[in-house]
Amino acid sequence: MGDASQEIIFSQSYDPYGNVLNTVTAGLDSNYGFTGEWTDANDLVHLRARYYAPAMGRFMSRDTWAGDHLSPLSLNRWNYVKGNPVNLLDPSGLAPIGGGGAILGVTFSAENHATWSHANRMAVYNGVADVAFVLSDFLVEKGHDYIPPVQLVNRFFGGLNFHMTNQSTWKDANNNKQKDIGEYYYCARTTGEPEFYPPGVLCYLEAQEDGITPRLVIHEIGHVYNATVSNFIDKNPNVYIDNPYTPYDESLDPYDQLSVNGIFYENEQGERIQLAGLSNGEYIRFTAENSGLSFTENSYRDVNEDFADTFANWVVACTGGQGLLYDLPGNARREWMEYRLYLDLTRILGLPSLFNPDHCYDPLDYIE
Repeated sequence: MGDASQEIIFSQSYDPYGNVLNTVTAGLDSNYGFTGEWTDANDLVHLRARYYAPAMGRFMSRDTWAGDHLSPLSLNRWNYVKGNPVNLLDPSGLAPIGGGGAILGVTFSAENHATWSHANRMAVYNGVADVAFVLSDFLVEKGHDYIPPVQLVNRFFGGLNFHMTNQSTWKDANNNKQKDIGEYYYCARTTGEPEFYPPGVLCYLEAQEDGITPRLVIHEIGHVYNATVSNFIDKNPNVYIDNPYTPYDESLDPYDQLSVNGIFYENEQGERIQLAGLSNGEYIRFTAENSGLSFTENSYRDVNEDFADTFANWVVACTGGQGLLYDLPGNARREWMEYRLYLDLTRILGLPSLFNPDHCYDPLDYIE
């Protein structure tokens, strides 16, 4: 840690497992320690899903994932980074990253003789990079200090793993059949679901076809985004509480908030139109003409896919591509998405909120 004149005023060195070896301080201290993560008064390192104890070199609770028999070290559900802390990190508390060159916090894995082609890897990197740089720029635009994109991905998501399989029937860690999957199949796998692999995206491609696109990657990250927020809310109920200054229940994760509160806009005739959310017990299924979206990645229209498509269209539009439209429905989605992003990013990253309660989000404020 340095001061304005670039003089070092606090520093610590650690052994490979995070025990403090030496401290140099000019009367200051920091709660951020080993691998740059928050450390509590008991010297436990907060790695989001779990606490890590450097003194024991292990986690304080068991991993929700049962492990992979083809990777024996993963079967020890208390183990920290497979016993390789020199080369690996575990910012999520669920999946080691590094070693294989974790660009932007992304790692790859595969099973059943599947392999990652160069084209598919590059599509993943490009999609993750778009998300990381757009979110980093978004916070700067809202008045916050710059957070490097790779740091933002690791701090918010805890890294992202992309897993490839070529089996037509996917099974969980206990070898139980989960679902039949078609020629192309992608799903976000998330924390809090023990039958899944560590957090990230599961991909099924028939043979070795290059079927992944950056746009699809961004859509799937939208699903992981919701799961990240949902798990954070479960573990931090006092952080996410309803804000009386907004018409939205901020104690809900994005899926639930979109369902319960919906998105509305006012058309040229002054009619209040529901764009998304539940209506008479069913989720609104919009048509292409009034969706505000340039593309959809899943034809099944439920709240999960609607959120992921809104997230993907917002990111693509921010990169200069064809995403959220600049019509009335598109602007309504844009304002809701940016409101939600700011809410989640500031709370999970521990940033001060710059929201002005007198100028908070209202579904119709955006329309002039």
